[in-house]
Amino acid sequence: MARPWVEVALIVTVMFTAYFSVFFWSDAPIFSGPFNTVDGSIYPARLVDVLVSVVLIAALSLWLIPGYLHRFQFLKLTLWILFLVAGVSAFEWLCDQIIQELYNLPRGPDEISDKMLQYRRRLNYRFTVLPGNLLITGLGVLYGLSRDWVNGQRRQRVLELARTRSELETLRAQIQPHFFFNSINNILAIARRTGDEDTGEALHRLTDFMRYTIYDAREERVLLSQELAHIRNYLELVRLRYSDGSRLDFELTYSESATPYTLAPLLLISLVENAVKHGMHPSDGGWIRIAVAIKDRDMDFSILNGRRADQPTQNVGIGLVNLRRRLDLLYPRQYSLNIETMDHQYSARLILKQE
Repeated sequence: MARPWVEVALIVTVMFTAYFSVFFWSDAPIFSGPFNTVDGSIYPARLVDVLVSVVLIAALSLWLIPGYLHRFQFLKLTLWILFLVAGVSAFEWLCDQIIQELYNLPRGPDEISDKMLQYRRRLNYRFTVLPGNLLITGLGVLYGLSRDWVNGQRRQRVLELARTRSELETLRAQIQPHFFFNSINNILAIARRTGDEDTGEALHRLTDFMRYTIYDAREERVLLSQELAHIRNYLELVRLRYSDGSRLDFELTYSESATPYTLAPLLLISLVENAVKHGMHPSDGGWIRIAVAIKDRDMDFSILNGRRADQPTQNVGIGLVNLRRRLDLLYPRQYSLNIETMDHQYSARLILKQE
C-alpha cells in the first residue's frame, strides 16, 4: 500500500469530492439537514462532514484495524470504534449547533428561519448525524480490512521470495562442497599413482569446475551449453580417478536449437553425480549416456547408466532431494522428473517447460 500520508490525502480527496459533488446539490433534508445553498450554510457543514469522515476512515484503516486485529484484541477494537464514533458524532453535532446559530437556522422540525428556504427543515440529529457516521464507519472498516488483506498478501509474497532465495542459497551451498571434496579426493588418488601430466590436467579441470561453480553459478540463469560443459568437465574429473580412463565410458549428445536456451545453474549436475555414484563399480567401471534436446522451448534431459544385477536398489540421496526442492521453487508446475530402476540400468528424465 501507499505511505500513510498518501492514503490520508486520497481519503480527503474522495470524501471532499463525494460531499461537494454528490450531496452538495441536494437540498433534501436527509442529505442537508437544516443547511442550504441559499444562505451558504451548507459550505461549513460539508467541511465538517469531510473532516469527520476522514478522521473515521483514517483512524479505522491506518490505526485501529492494523493495531488490534492481528493481536486478536477484538474487545479493545470494538470499544475503540464505539468511542471513536461517539466522539466524532458529538463533535459534528456541536459544530452543527454552532453553524445553525451563526446562520439563524431552524432548531426544530416545524421551525422556519427568516431566510428564504425551499423546504421546511427538520433537525433530528438522532437520524442525521449518527446514521451517517455509522455508514462511514462501515466503509472505513471495509477499507481497513481490504487494506490489511492486501498488505498481508504483499508481506507473504516478500517472505516467500526471501525464503526461496535463502533456500536456494542453502541448497547451492550443500551442492558445491560435495563436488569439491569428490574432485579433491580424485586428485589425491591421482597424485599417489601417476605423474605430473595427469595431475596437471586434473588441476586444470578442477580450476574450470570451481570457476563455474563459484562465479558463473551466481547468475540467476546460465546457458545450457555452459551447464553441459560443466557436466563434461565433471565426468572427465571422475574418469581421471581410475588408472585406465576408459573404465568410465560416457557419451553426451546435445541437439542445439536456433535460440540459446537458458536455465538455473547447477540444476542437472545432481542427476549426473547420482549416475556416477550408482553406475560406477570399483573394479568394472561403468557407462553413462546423456542426451539433451530442445523442443518448442522445452528442455528434455535424459541420463542412463549401467547397473549390476546384484546391486541394491538405488536410494534417494540428498542430491536428488535438493534437486526436487529446487525444481519446486524455480519451476513450479513447469517440470517433470522421472527416475526408473531396471534390471541392468538406471534412467532419469527431466523435462523443463518454459512459460
